[in-house]
Amino acid sequence: MTEQAPVAAGVPGALAPPVTAVRLLRLFSGLAAALLVTLLVSLSAGTIPVGTHRVLAMLLQPILPLPVFWTPTEAAAVLSLRLPRALLAGLVGGCLAIAGGGFQAISRNPLADPFILGVSSGAAFGVVVAVLLGVGPGG
Repeated sequence: MTEQAPVAAGVPGALAPPVTAVRLLRLFSGLAAALLVTLLVSLSAGTIPVGTHRVLAMLLQPILPLPVFWTPTEAAAVLSLRLPRALLAGLVGGCLAIAGGGFQAISRNPLADPFILGVSSGAAFGVVVAVLLGVGPGG
């Protein structure tokens, strides 16, 4: 009497397939591949057009003995400007995700939002007070 009747797939209330190590490995491998492709495309896009094959060669050149077929301007644009910005954007995004998760954990509300709880209004007030009093790096 404790067995459940089989439920057809796609029916609301159907049981989800079990999460296995193989499924998790596939999921995270796919997400990592998508992240690397996004990084490669973001490093190649800009005012100085650089092909994705050139960007990939620039990134792999310190590891593999590849011939240099890009210009110094392209290398400077990718390695000195775009790569640090892309890495910093990823770091800031990760920090914001951790902060949001922490905020939701502290308030014990998975739908918690700084605007709903008034935290953003308090932060804006603090910034206005700091600007009016001249507190900060410039004052």
